[in-house]
Amino acid sequence: MKNFVIATALSLCVAAPAFAAKSGNYYDAYDARDHSNRNDRMARGSKMYIGLSGGQQSTNIPNLSATSTNTSSTAYSVFAGYSFNEYFAAELAYANFGTIDLITPTDTMKSSAGSLSAVASMPLGRVASLFIKGGYASTTTEVTSSGVVSPTDSTSGGTYGAGIQLNAGNRVGIRIGYDTYRMLVGTTNHNANVASLGVMFKF
Repeated sequence: MKNFVIATALSLCVAAPAFAAKSGNYYDAYDARDHSNRNDRMARGSKMYIGLSGGQQSTNIPNLSATSTNTSSTAYSVFAGYSFNEYFAAELAYANFGTIDLITPTDTMKSSAGSLSAVASMPLGRVASLFIKGGYASTTTEVTSSGVVSPTDSTSGGTYGAGIQLNAGNRVGIRIGYDTYRMLVGTTNHNANVASLGVMFKF
């Protein structure tokens, strides 16, 4: 999966300038929204963006905690995307779900995911938009018990999310989002749900 993520990222970086050169300036619906006047929108020469986010991951896995089946951890992610037009984009991301303490501090679980998703956006005026996304993710989970690391559990499947984006000028966006991934622990699949706040930079 790591090789796939790296190869896809390089492909996006190489292809994006060529697409931008062919299509001319990109009129971002987030920068300014006026259905009657396209010239009212700010033009950018590229359709690329990058970003990072941080937040809380939660999951419901029985028997992981001595006091509760609900466990959570601090999560972060980095992402890069390419906007095909005002409403659709492709996005590559790496998410680290952090480390969850299990029954004792020496028993922990950590997990992460790499994903490729399609993003659909609906502008809400000049400074905001709603977005939904869905795609494919590969997750890995590692459990450590009394200092002994168990074999890594890996699984692949769908991922989806939604949120709102607020734009601070024509180059910076603030994202509030909620994403769901599937992860494998032992022989059972569980959901990893991530609520996050992030920032993105548009080129």
